[in-house]
Amino acid sequence: MRKKKPNSLQQLYRNGLLLLFIFMAPALIAGCYGPEEKKRRFFAKGEALQAAGDTVKARLEYKNALQIDPNFHQAYYALGEIAFDDRKYKEAYKYLAKAVQIHPDHLPSQVMLGKLFLIGKAVDRAREKAEWVLHRQPDHPDALLLNAAVQLAEKDDENARLQLENIRMRGIIEPDLYVMLASIHTRRNDYEAAAAVVLEGIAANPGSSRLLTLLARIYDLENRSEIAVETIRKVIRIEPQESSHRVNLADLLWKAGRRDEARRELTELAAYDPVEVDNVVRVAHFFISKNQLADAETVLKNGIRKVPKSFKLRLQLSELYLNTGRPEAAIGLLDDSLRIEKDPADPGVLQTKIALAKLYLLQNDLDSAIKYVNEVLAEAPNNIDGHYIRGGINLLKGEGINAVSEFRTVINEKPEFLDGYLRLSEAHLLNREFELAADTLQNALAIDDKSTDVLIALASVYAAKKDLDSALLQLDKVLDFSPDHYPALSLRADLLAFQRRFEMASRTYRRMIEIQPHNPRAYYRLGQMQMKRQQDREALSTFTAGYRQNPAASGLLSALVQLNIRRGAVDEALALCRRHLVDRPEDAVGYYLLGEAQSAAGDLAAAETSYQKAIDRKSEWQPPHTALARLYIRRNERDLALARIGRALEINPDNPSAYLSLAYLYQLSGDYHKAIQTYEKALAVKPNLWPAANNVAYLLSEYDGSQSALLRALNYIQIAQSAAPEDPAVLDTQGWIYHKLGYSLRALGLIEKALQKDPENPIFNAHAGMIYYRTGYRVEAKEKLQKALESDDRFPGREEVEKLVQEFG
Repeated sequence: MRKKKPNSLQQLYRNGLLLLFIFMAPALIAGCYGPEEKKRRFFAKGEALQAAGDTVKARLEYKNALQIDPNFHQAYYALGEIAFDDRKYKEAYKYLAKAVQIHPDHLPSQVMLGKLFLIGKAVDRAREKAEWVLHRQPDHPDALLLNAAVQLAEKDDENARLQLENIRMRGIIEPDLYVMLASIHTRRNDYEAAAAVVLEGIAANPGSSRLLTLLARIYDLENRSEIAVETIRKVIRIEPQESSHRVNLADLLWKAGRRDEARRELTELAAYDPVEVDNVVRVAHFFISKNQLADAETVLKNGIRKVPKSFKLRLQLSELYLNTGRPEAAIGLLDDSLRIEKDPADPGVLQTKIALAKLYLLQNDLDSAIKYVNEVLAEAPNNIDGHYIRGGINLLKGEGINAVSEFRTVINEKPEFLDGYLRLSEAHLLNREFELAADTLQNALAIDDKSTDVLIALASVYAAKKDLDSALLQLDKVLDFSPDHYPALSLRADLLAFQRRFEMASRTYRRMIEIQPHNPRAYYRLGQMQMKRQQDREALSTFTAGYRQNPAASGLLSALVQLNIRRGAVDEALALCRRHLVDRPEDAVGYYLLGEAQSAAGDLAAAETSYQKAIDRKSEWQPPHTALARLYIRRNERDLALARIGRALEINPDNPSAYLSLAYLYQLSGDYHKAIQTYEKALAVKPNLWPAANNVAYLLSEYDGSQSALLRALNYIQIAQSAAPEDPAVLDTQGWIYHKLGYSLRALGLIEKALQKDPENPIFNAHAGMIYYRTGYRVEAKEKLQKALESDDRFPGREEVEKLVQEFG
């Protein structure tokens, strides 16, 4: 009897059950296993994938294991190992720290943390990890290697070599062993021994791309380019997908003069996978490293044509534009990049806005910078770059309290970021929170106790507290392990001079001269110290030696001219200026100083000509305008000069230089209202003329002082600050305005910054001293006010300063 054929509905039903069973079977089988078995299976699969080189899928398996058991330390270690191999060190630290938190005795995690500390130059912490592991397992091979690496980092090559030889005798054949032994021989320029060690390592580790690459580098150091190239080609055959090997090959070919071959290799690499933009970036970086900037630009542009939505390539190209002096092209490219993705929270959009904020910050366009930063933080409130940039803007504006908040967020999110601690300490200093600034830097030293930047910053904090002995102690720590560290020597010499320990200061300045004979700073500071001690002959010798080494250093030329005038050797000053102008006929400073010497000699007509030549060559520079105005007043020719400048403006009403000369003349003769009007006319002709903006702001704050005038002054000083953010006169004016508006702490931060750039300036010292006095800091006030009176200048407010100093007694 024939079977009844099932209808189509029944067939579908049966097939559906079968398909359902097929797809559900793995889940049903998995359901038979307990959580522990599931975790182990995920982990084992991750290990297999990691061994096969598929780290992306391996990560997923390890994370699946952690979903079942969040305290599975081996999975955290495996994730840390993958991140470490990918050079994602922050991510690696996170996973490994979690592993040892759960299971402190997991020795592989402890060793790898030690490696991370060594990479971060926290050598002491790396040593602690090695010793901790070796205390528990004296023959732990990776800990032994880590301990040797620590000795190498400390330049203890001989003990490192003995330890490595001992490890080798134990039969350990890790590539790290041979890499370190080879590095010792290489440091001794014994390339033959280095190559022999690496060849032994390759015999023990056949196919080790790391050892083969090192061997190629050693051959390159021996100028054996052919065999170096062939060795790298071997590496490429072993790991054809690894683009860094192709870049290494191109580098060897380039050094050997085979540039066409190098370009072919790089062109093939950039075109190897059109979607793999990292290859394009590597090729561009190679060309940048060889100063082939046009090639780098072409590579990036070709990459963008192939992958037009790649934020990475666009960001790289914008950076290239910026580094080649094309900020507007960089901004245009980044603006265009924002149109390729509508989602404001997209990582590429956020990175682009951060890049724009940095660009605008470099141009001192704070409003545009803060606009983009705020947009980033609205979408990503924990964005570290956003908070860091906003904190920097707060510092520029003198807003210390807001800056503290931003930088605290930065170090909370990124506790190993030393620069975050440095900027936070700056913010505390701006608020005169010396103890908090010092505590912040001590926390940074707990991360890296040999950070020169942190130690020098801490010395500066102690110096601000007037604890000079503690400041010098921090500088000595720097000089213990870096005896020629120029900034540490410079600050040390200045502090010793302030303590009147002149012989030690002199020796330190002379050490600086030995280290950097073409740096004018030490000559200038030593000469100044000698002048204060009435050692004019020694100062003359110092300035002369410095000027011979640095003939373009205007500060040394000025010091020499002024010193010769002071000692009555005006003819020497005149001869020096004329010799200088023979070599540098367009130097405005030379003509200005020649005018000063001619004025001292009583030849006012010649001085007038020289001042005018200085103005012609550097029209916005203030000193020759001021000197010319003083000369007219000295000759009782104010009205004649006003008429002469007036006629010049009738001929050319758009001449900003003439307006500056006219305004200085009004200002020096006490006609401040007309001076303000004239500066404003200059700004109407040239809106970014920052000397005019600075001076009108100062006059409004000093000689009007009403609330409306102060607000006008604030607007003008923002113009000056945008054009010359680091000019000490601008910083001082900005600080003085904030003081008048009632923001004394913000004011002090700005004026102290001006004093860092020009510590002898009497006006800056007077302003700082008066603010200290009015805010109750009498010790600091006395020091600054006395400093202001060391100058013979009749600066505005000198009478008030003299009264205050008399009050101090």
